[in-house]
Amino acid sequence: MALIGIGFALLVAALGVLVVGSAAATLTSGVTTGVVVGLVAALLLCVLVPVLLEARLIRAFRRLQPNAKGMFFQTLGIVNGIWLAALILLTPRFERSALERRGATLLPGHSAAVESWVKRGAALIPRSGGPAPSATPTAGPKLAASAPSGSPVTSAAPSVSAAPPPAVIREAPEASEDTPAAKVYRERASSVVVIHTRTAVPTSGPLARIYEHLGVSFSEGLGSGFIVDAAGLVVTNHHVIEGATALQVVSKDGAHFDDVSVLIDDARNDLALLSVPGKGLPVAPLSTAKEVAIGSRAIAIGCPLGFEYTLTEGIVSAHRNIEGTRFLQMQTGIAPGSSGGPLFDQHGAVIGVNTATSGGSLNLAVSVAEVRRLLDATRTPRPLEHFEQGPRMTSLETEGGDLDPTTRMNLREAGGLLSNVAQKCAKPLPDAAEFTVYLPKALTDSSRTETNLSPEAQSCMTTGLGLMGMQLSLLFAQSSKPPAALHITIADLPRADGARGQLVFHFRN
Repeated sequence: MALIGIGFALLVAALGVLVVGSAAATLTSGVTTGVVVGLVAALLLCVLVPVLLEARLIRAFRRLQPNAKGMFFQTLGIVNGIWLAALILLTPRFERSALERRGATLLPGHSAAVESWVKRGAALIPRSGGPAPSATPTAGPKLAASAPSGSPVTSAAPSVSAAPPPAVIREAPEASEDTPAAKVYRERASSVVVIHTRTAVPTSGPLARIYEHLGVSFSEGLGSGFIVDAAGLVVTNHHVIEGATALQVVSKDGAHFDDVSVLIDDARNDLALLSVPGKGLPVAPLSTAKEVAIGSRAIAIGCPLGFEYTLTEGIVSAHRNIEGTRFLQMQTGIAPGSSGGPLFDQHGAVIGVNTATSGGSLNLAVSVAEVRRLLDATRTPRPLEHFEQGPRMTSLETEGGDLDPTTRMNLREAGGLLSNVAQKCAKPLPDAAEFTVYLPKALTDSSRTETNLSPEAQSCMTTGLGLMGMQLSLLFAQSSKPPAALHITIADLPRADGARGQLVFHFRN
């Protein structure tokens, strides 16, 4: 093992001398001078530096009585490994060109064979990186001296055409609109739907008191689905609709279906068949292939993490049979919210229903064979409650500063808490209802509120907003330029007269 380590260290050192020397030689003018300077620089950096470092390490660890020979070769290999990584990774294009120009001249027995081997080694370095080096500093193209009149003019070197302008070099070809994924999205996205679910929260147990304190009577979820019949048949996952008391199906053109029936709920195969009162809806055809080939394209359209109509593409990785249900394992990326959406082949036919993800490249879709069985099964319609649009955040504005997009997105998700608190407390709801929270300057301070709501509503609201105020205080404290205030509007709040109104929250820093 010791001999292997010494041999490896010497090999790395030799490569380090070659790479460092060629780089130093290229940066100097003149072939002979360049070679001499390159060799001197290589010996200083690749040999002298390890020697000095090894001496210091031995003194630092003398109590441990290190092996001087072993320490030297370890240091030699590590230092030269660092030089190699630095030059090749940070300036790959420069180092490739330097090796091609000067590498062979640094080696003994310079010949065509040696030069060929050096160039082969240089070809392993990628061309990306900084600009290629020039053998001599350039101040512009040199023009040939004009010859006396009547004297013959002999060209000393072939003319070199001007390089194209940088804009042409950077120009990339336009992406084709007829890629399989683009074609599938264009032809099939309209058959994909977004499914909003509403589920009653538990009325007993450890979480019941928390839900009651926040005024939460139901929870909302999100999933995907696809239309398999123009009359309004929609396929999705069982786990998307499990326990839901009401569903809303939204198509790509913005049509909302608030009255939904469950025709089949197949928990064993994690599938469900829904019915909406539609007519002439766009349909996603099912694949008629007996088996999907491993390695074939797998294209998904869905609503991962709430980002509607997201397109992802990958391949079918394997066929799986899990507890009697046939699945396609795929490399196509999906996430929570993609569940129930279609997995297409390159021709736009459904080959599976996106179901589960590991958060990486191991994702599963229920095979289309199970979907065919679902459509042939006996249907027992079960109408759900009419889906009522609850209070929701409609605007988020800042004053005296702004927030980055990610923070805005997180605050919009937190808008559900404000909606629940407003629905519970803002009764009765006056015209132009406002609630102002003056955020505490320190965590030990308490916030101050002003509102045109009733005293009872103000007391209820203050209790419910304690957590939100703390989160915003921390958010402002972490920002280098926090806004002076946030203005959040919650709409569709019920009024005493049966109409709906809005409440504007002002959070002032």
